[in-house]
Amino acid sequence: MLLGRVEDWLRHYTSNRVGEQEINTIISILKDSGIILEDSQGILRWKDFPAVPSVLHKQKKAHTKSQRNLKSEGGPSRGSARIDETEISGRHGSIAPADPQERGAGSPRAGFKRLIFRSLGRIIDAIAAVSLPSLAPSCRYEEGHYDGIGSSEVQSSQHRVDGYLHLLESTINPPVLKTAKMPAPDVANRRKAIHSACHTLHSDCRRKHTYSITMEDNRMILWYFSRSHSAQSMDFDFLDVRAVVWALSSLIFSTAEDLGYDADIRRITEKDERTNTDHVRYIYRLGGTRFFKTLKCIDEYDNRIIPGRATRVWEVVEVRSFDDTRDADSRRVLRDVWLDYGADTEGEIQAKIFQRCEDLAANFPGDDDPRLHNVDEKTRGELRQRLQDASYKELFLTIEADHRGARCKPAAEEFSPAPNVFAKPAYATDEGVARRGSDAHRSSGHESEYYESEFESDSTSSGSARQRNFVVYKEVCRALHELDDLHTVAQAMLDCVLAIQILFLIGWIHRDISSGNLLCYNGRGKLSDLEYAGEFDGAMGSPGHSSNSKTGTPIFMAVEVQSGSAIYTPIEDVPQCLRMEGILQMKDALQPAGSGPIRHNFQHDLESFFWILTWLVVARVAEGQDQQHPSISDAATTTLTLLFDRATPGFLMNRRNFLLDRAYFDARLRCLRPEDRSEPSDVPGEKLYGGLFVMRTVLRACYMNRQLRFDDVASYAPAYALFREVLQDIAAAVRPGKARLGAARLAVGPLRSPLPPQKSGRAVGVSGCASPRNVASLKRKQGRSDDDVLVRDGPQPEKRHRAEG
Repeated sequence: MLLGRVEDWLRHYTSNRVGEQEINTIISILKDSGIILEDSQGILRWKDFPAVPSVLHKQKKAHTKSQRNLKSEGGPSRGSARIDETEISGRHGSIAPADPQERGAGSPRAGFKRLIFRSLGRIIDAIAAVSLPSLAPSCRYEEGHYDGIGSSEVQSSQHRVDGYLHLLESTINPPVLKTAKMPAPDVANRRKAIHSACHTLHSDCRRKHTYSITMEDNRMILWYFSRSHSAQSMDFDFLDVRAVVWALSSLIFSTAEDLGYDADIRRITEKDERTNTDHVRYIYRLGGTRFFKTLKCIDEYDNRIIPGRATRVWEVVEVRSFDDTRDADSRRVLRDVWLDYGADTEGEIQAKIFQRCEDLAANFPGDDDPRLHNVDEKTRGELRQRLQDASYKELFLTIEADHRGARCKPAAEEFSPAPNVFAKPAYATDEGVARRGSDAHRSSGHESEYYESEFESDSTSSGSARQRNFVVYKEVCRALHELDDLHTVAQAMLDCVLAIQILFLIGWIHRDISSGNLLCYNGRGKLSDLEYAGEFDGAMGSPGHSSNSKTGTPIFMAVEVQSGSAIYTPIEDVPQCLRMEGILQMKDALQPAGSGPIRHNFQHDLESFFWILTWLVVARVAEGQDQQHPSISDAATTTLTLLFDRATPGFLMNRRNFLLDRAYFDARLRCLRPEDRSEPSDVPGEKLYGGLFVMRTVLRACYMNRQLRFDDVASYAPAYALFREVLQDIAAAVRPGKARLGAARLAVGPLRSPLPPQKSGRAVGVSGCASPRNVASLKRKQGRSDDDVLVRDGPQPEKRHRAEG
């Protein structure tokens, strides 16, 4: 979060269309209408806000108390002389009333907030009614709820909205306004504003950025949220009429695109005649000539922070235009992602890879080339053939369109990191990850500040600009973790290992191998998501180089990359006490941190395959095939918890031990070698155990033999063939369709995130919190899209959570 002066915030983070002349015109008209008053000294003040809200709140409380006393003493009835309820008066002035139908409804504080925002709404609408040359208002004030939902609870969110600016040509909320009664900094109120922005950006994929305004008594703060960074203004006095007029008019007289709506995306509603239900669709425009309509969301980002890549993957169909949405072509896949501005898109990266492959095919390396060290003749022949007939392209997705879209604003130069925005910046939930192994759980780019330190990234506050990228793929594939047949899983992984071996031959690394990036199409594997791929240079040490930054899905990430320390440890780095009595011979039990900088290298890509296969066979085979053996199922659950639950104490050490310690490895995979299972099984547990053991042994041996010579290309070459042999053996051991994978009961691991804001004074039980992401994801699985529960769905009941224990 960045912090800067109000005037700098308005110039940099709004359209900056309103100048001094326009502000003077607006103030003059509001004075004529009586909304702004001017005293004899020329000081401007609001008619409806003669004093700060906290003073007005005390007046209202005193007024309510006096009414209660009159009633208890048998005072005047409503038909006789009474205290006027149409306004709250005092020596500071008066404030407009609440709607008579709302008198007495809800808590006194909620009623007072309605008073405050109704009066603020009159100011906003009065500003919007001002006629300015070459400027037109884009929004008006709305109180409380959105889009006809009969509650001020934003659908599928964990925060309450007090008011918002409603686009005149749309039904989606632009800037959200929130208030707090206390004059001191209200951390909960600021959290609610951030959760509101997070929900808005997540629930509507048209949004590039969004705004919020918070009030803490008479102190007003302006907020800007985007995929690049977030920025807040310094607080300013709400009774400063000129500053408030400037701030509100800068938003009111912005265009829809200025307010954060992407002109390349349009939202429509289609009726399903079969079920008589409405579905929200998005139309993406690429290059001005091609249009794609979303059918369902295949995958979406899980990050509960705002800056980041915000990846969404849609199944789409090509249509003719924004207005003609009839299906015009077969189904495709569209990927919507925010990249660092100036970074290569996936299409551009794939083009570079294919060009290098063509160059290698024209000059295939000889037998003495280190890239083919200890590679058998059969494998060499297959690699040569793939390169020469260009069939290597079958191992990757076919990119039909690659479009650079909208750009986020860069961070304002005058702004600096905001200190103490929140009193407690970290919370944890025990909520599991919805989709195992998807690319949404990366720890690179803008990793959440709420994650544990070992997954933190210092790039969260970099503020570098981001640009939207739309990529359309020809093939509609299934991710590895979505497959239910062991033979198909092994075959898909086999093809993907061949793909990264080809990358190795051209000197490239993938750097983000996960079960969500290994795809299956017509029974064969395809390697996807090349955005982090790049050339490897083991000799370089510049910290800003792409091969040095930590990337990947944490639960599938190589141990060295996760821990930042080498597996190999030079003997001089071992403490003297550990050299005594032959302890150095106990290599498997020796776990001191290695030395030297860790760069993502070729073997780290291979190690990710090892962790993916381990997770799949334990979570999907051991649990899925042995439900009648509680001890086996319990052992599998324990293994998943120790190796794939990042909240488990000693998570990194457990993974290191699994890779290096034979006894620990055997103990964790006991679920694959049950001694009490007598009935035959279609799943070859011994074959799976043996394959994982070979992979583990190959990885360990390569790490130890290579030591810290990361640029020793020959040391990487033999591992690919050995991994492929393992996968070939597994695929040969099971016939297609005979070894079905069960559904894993254990989530990959809990996310680290702030608790959703509380709706009442009670503490919210952690396990009772449903995140906006999970609710929105559930809707997509039910055939609905994004945040839209249409009006016919009716009001949504407010969910109450009690503290546990």
